[in-house]
Amino acid sequence: MIRNGHALASGLLGLVLLAAPMAQAYITQPTQRVVTTKQIPFTSLVYVGNTTAPEWVLFSGNLIVASDVKAPTGTCTPGSPCSLPAGVLALTTGITGVGCNSGLAYQLAGLSLAFDCNLQVPGPFSFQREFLVILPRSIKPVGRLFVTVPVTFVISFDASAKMLEAAVPPLGLVSWWQAEGTGLDAVGGNNGTLTETVSFVPGKTGQAFHFENQGLVVVPDKSSLEPTTVTVAAWVRGNYPQKAFNYVLSKGAWECAFSSYALQVPASGGLDFYVSDGLNYFASPDAGTGVWDGQWHFVVGSFDGKAVHLYVDGGEVNPGGTPAPISISYNASDNNDFYIGGFHDSCQQRFLGDIDEVQVYGRALLGTEVMGLYSAEK
Repeated sequence: MIRNGHALASGLLGLVLLAAPMAQAYITQPTQRVVTTKQIPFTSLVYVGNTTAPEWVLFSGNLIVASDVKAPTGTCTPGSPCSLPAGVLALTTGITGVGCNSGLAYQLAGLSLAFDCNLQVPGPFSFQREFLVILPRSIKPVGRLFVTVPVTFVISFDASAKMLEAAVPPLGLVSWWQAEGTGLDAVGGNNGTLTETVSFVPGKTGQAFHFENQGLVVVPDKSSLEPTTVTVAAWVRGNYPQKAFNYVLSKGAWECAFSSYALQVPASGGLDFYVSDGLNYFASPDAGTGVWDGQWHFVVGSFDGKAVHLYVDGGEVNPGGTPAPISISYNASDNNDFYIGGFHDSCQQRFLGDIDEVQVYGRALLGTEVMGLYSAEK
């Protein structure tokens, strides 16, 4: 068992400092431990409060994450994962920020250690830690000595206990289905059930869901998937032509008409994102059929309360989006479940192709945050 916190901290910190110039290092030590480090980018809009001038700050930079896991002694599978003790370390390596109102420079700093974690391998692991905000000289803390902000880390481990994927998503992440052999949600507990012929293929990272016009990933209705403003993101791969009105993902269903929000293939055969008030739906600009070229593309749809936006590979399609002066309705007449790979009602509008790394955020991400997500995975 990995129990000596000081020894683990020292060992991990030494490994991290040595590995800092590298994007990734993998070492299996003779003491039957699996140690992995990754350098990961971080871009997020963060509200820095408790100061003499509270404001939103856009932070960007890199973090280094290291894991030290007891090596598995048996066979670990998604259906029968191994429970292993581990330690995780996260270290900032120069994350800077710019105040949206003031234009002043901020900095994020800190070292985070998580000991005696109980990992399910293979599978996801997430944890949140507070990091120190170094304020501009003209701004002071109010009511406390220091100002901190929460940072969430999401790590996925393969069957050998090696860190497969690590990310620091922007604030507001509600759910993340990584498609690593299951429909598990890595952060929010909104786990999905695979139906019919959903299978797995090599994905953008690890594995991906594979759909052949029949299967679905079904996530039961939860209020956390019903935000006032929303962003959905996924890596998709498919070939042209796609059948019109096939769906990458959807939330709820009004008969065969529309969902509360969805990424769909419209009549043009391209791709758009829409939101609905239960009577009408408002669709983003269309990405066009070029997105279905058999290659992986990162697609993001968002609704900020005023307009519907679509991004492909980090860039917005027709910047400014489509005006949508509505509130999203979550009282669908037929069902309010969340689906990956289709629209589910009396109409079965299923996707043809592969979907990976599906995310839902409870807010509208900025374009810079979308580009940060894309750059982290491309």
